[in-house]
Amino acid sequence: DHGTPQQRHRIAEALLPKVCQLARHRQANNVVRNLLVQASPGDRQRLVQALAADPRGLAGLSRHIAGSFVARELRQSGLLGAQDADEGGHRASPGFESWSA
Repeated sequence: DHGTPQQRHRIAEALLPKVCQLARHRQANNVVRNLLVQASPGDRQRLVQALAADPRGLAGLSRHIAGSFVARELRQSGLLGAQDADEGGHRASPGFESWSA
């Protein structure tokens, strides 16, 4: 239905270098959102880490007209819950701070 696990992994690997740019693109944000849902847990983790490493941060993503859809998917899917704090309870990235409720 959504490709084999190998195909989804290859797509994640191909998009990873530009995932921050694609998340803000009018049409490509749909691909990023679907990949966050359909990818393997390891690929999802790498995608979230790449989005969090963006200098504009996740708050900037949520304020972008197209990026806000990706930011909403991250929140609704719970992908930030596993990523937003390290083992010591400190924030893993400054981008996550503006997302805490």
